[in-house]
Amino acid sequence: MKLFTLNQSNPFIEFILNSKESYITIKSIHLQYKGNDTTQWMEEFSKMKLLVTHHSLVFTTESFVDERTLDYTILLFPEINQSQPIIHLNQTIKNDVLKIGWNSSEKFYTSLKLEIQHIKETFDVLLDIDLFEVAKKC
Repeated sequence: MKLFTLNQSNPFIEFILNSKESYITIKSIHLQYKGNDTTQWMEEFSKMKLLVTHHSLVFTTESFVDERTLDYTILLFPEINQSQPIIHLNQTIKNDVLKIGWNSSEKFYTSLKLEIQHIKETFDVLLDIDLFEVAKKC
């Protein structure tokens, strides 16, 4: 379990996927206000989205670059009667296998990016994540 902080000045985190079996599990997402005003946290949470992007550089030359990406969005909805600004997501994001053209050898995505969208400067978002065969990209 690792905690990562995202905010308006640092809205994303990138990981290196070491194998086709690599995955991350987002256990929870916690909204942490920088000031004392915590009254609108549910509205702010529901406006945010988590963009997930898998990426792989397949082939490159001086004049040609073949990159593959897979994007999708995770919407963040807190429970209606919830009192704390936290979402227990428990979502696993697995790596995916690529097949390029007629070549039957399997390739896999080599990086994963998590980006919080529609985040205000008044709070931080804490991601509680488990990693398997994954390293944080520096």
